[in-house]
Amino acid sequence: MNMKKMQDRTQKFTLIELLVVIAIIAILAGMLLPALSKARDYGRTSVCKGNLKTIGTTQMMYSDTYGGWIVPVSAKGTASGDDMYKNSWHVLLSDFGAACDEYGKMTAKSVFTCPAETKYMRWSCYLINTHLAGEMGKVYSGKYRYNFKVSQISSPTKTLLVGDSNLFSCNSANMAFTIGYFRFRHGGVDPREYGDIDSGKYPTQIVTAAGYPSGKANFVYLDGHVEMMSGSALDSKVADVAPWNNSFRQALFCGYDYRKGSDL
Repeated sequence: MNMKKMQDRTQKFTLIELLVVIAIIAILAGMLLPALSKARDYGRTSVCKGNLKTIGTTQMMYSDTYGGWIVPVSAKGTASGDDMYKNSWHVLLSDFGAACDEYGKMTAKSVFTCPAETKYMRWSCYLINTHLAGEMGKVYSGKYRYNFKVSQISSPTKTLLVGDSNLFSCNSANMAFTIGYFRFRHGGVDPREYGDIDSGKYPTQIVTAAGYPSGKANFVYLDGHVEMMSGSALDSKVADVAPWNNSFRQALFCGYDYRKGSDL
């Protein structure tokens, strides 16, 4: 009888102990999940930075091969659709090791796919600075969007080349006309809607009624270094020479004189 009572007590104690262990595990999981989420986000951001580093390196290889010219937005400025895509900057850089998918496809194997981006981007998760790269055979009023050689750039460390995209699609070329075209998806939230140039929907400016996005964006500069910036930091950059007295665009003109390019 006494043995049975002891067994009952032991079983009851084991059940209580099990519940306590479960409760401890739940508490620890609640503490660890945010840390694991941050680690995952950090890993995605690191891959993105690696992608941009590769893009910067392949741009240098492109310039070395083609007489010092910076890769253009498109090597065929009057093209469209599949033809434009085949001549676009990301496909041109793929010849130098920046893995690129076929027209209309994107996979994790592509250097132009950012793992932190939750939306399917039609051509690329990154945009090139159209004012720096220019389009061959296509110069716009106001004498901007010329083509440049690296030797024409006074401060490559200040010259923004490519950054995170806020465009779902952009006529296959993926180019940034203003800093509103960039998406601040790392370490926070960018509440703005995606732009869709193919459907005539242009991105909004980075400052909304709620202020700047809480996230940050990754950028690679012409010298090859990668930098992560907030919207306010990017917006605060002022160029020595810019065609507009507009801070929303001046970051794209830092480090060079936009008037001294060439019309190819």
